[in-house]
Amino acid sequence: MNIIGMEFGITRLCPSARRRFATESVVSLANFEVQTNDRILATSLQTTCDVLEALSRTACAQVVELIASNTNCSAILLDALAKHSSTQVKIAVSENPNIDIETLLELAFHEDSDLRYAMAENPLMPLDILKILSEDENPYISCRAVSTLERLEASSKAPQEMLGWTQFRSMETAKSMNALASNNKSTVAQVNRFFNTLYRFSKAI
Repeated sequence: MNIIGMEFGITRLCPSARRRFATESVVSLANFEVQTNDRILATSLQTTCDVLEALSRTACAQVVELIASNTNCSAILLDALAKHSSTQVKIAVSENPNIDIETLLELAFHEDSDLRYAMAENPLMPLDILKILSEDENPYISCRAVSTLERLEASSKAPQEMLGWTQFRSMETAKSMNALASNNKSTVAQVNRFFNTLYRFSKAI
């Protein structure tokens, strides 16, 4: 229904119905503004932990999830939010860097399998927690934790391999420069030989 049709429909209501519709519209708009302000407070890094704690007592689950993601949350507040009924809130708590290891342990053994699965696929989770989840009775969770551990192990080796290649390339470049310096050929010939050598190295990759 377009706006004109909606306005026409409203005018056909009886006076009491129009008053009720207007009242409900005002209330809905007010609730929307309150939720918007709550979301801004929940996500702002300027909001103190005390304000976040007070807001978490009355806010809806979606706003509490945003609060749990705020890095201004203290470990004490995160421990309290970890007992929230919403799975998404508990997941946000587990991903907050300020969380205590004791709270993480409690969440790792929580009955909520969706929570444990989300923790198992989080590469920022402490290794000890991932190892615990790799032995979870739920095969989906344990396999996911094992997969995350394998990815972390592979990524930890990658910088070392890259460093090895960088060192090799630096050594070969230094050798080429030394060889050119000891050569009596012209500067142009030396530069051409140097770039030809680099080109051969690049082709060998």
